[in-house]
Amino acid sequence: MKSIPIRYCFTFSDRSQEIVNLELHARTLELINDPPGYLPSWTTLGFHQCPNCPLTPDTAPHCPLAVHLVSTVSKFQGKLSFHEIHLNVITCLLYTSDAADDLLCVDLGGSRLIKKKTPS
Repeated sequence: MKSIPIRYCFTFSDRSQEIVNLELHARTLELINDPPGYLPSWTTLGFHQCPNCPLTPDTAPHCPLAVHLVSTVSKFQGKLSFHEIHLNVITCLLYTSDAADDLLCVDLGGSRLIKKKTPS
C-alpha cells in the first residue's frame, strides 16, 4: 500500500520545534496513523458530535478525527495559541493516481524539494 506522508514542522520563537507526521492512504486519502493508547474524554463521540455526523456511539465510541488529533494536541501543551511560529509543511502532491505512485514531493514551507521518477 502506498501512502502520502505529510510533515508539519513548527518552529517557535525560542527556536524549539515540534514535528507532526501524518500519513494518508494514497488512494482513499484516509489518515492511517496509529491512534494513541490513551484517549481523553473529549474524543468520545458524545462529547460534541457534529450535527451531520452519521456515526453513533454504539458503532464508534470515539470521534475518528478527534482520536487522530490527540497526539498533535498533546505536543502543544504549555504553548500559547497566539505565539508566532514558522511552519514548514512537507507533503507529496497528488495530481493523479499515477502521481501518487511516483510520489512527486514539494516542500510547501519555502524552499522547494521536488523528487521525480526518472523515465526508464
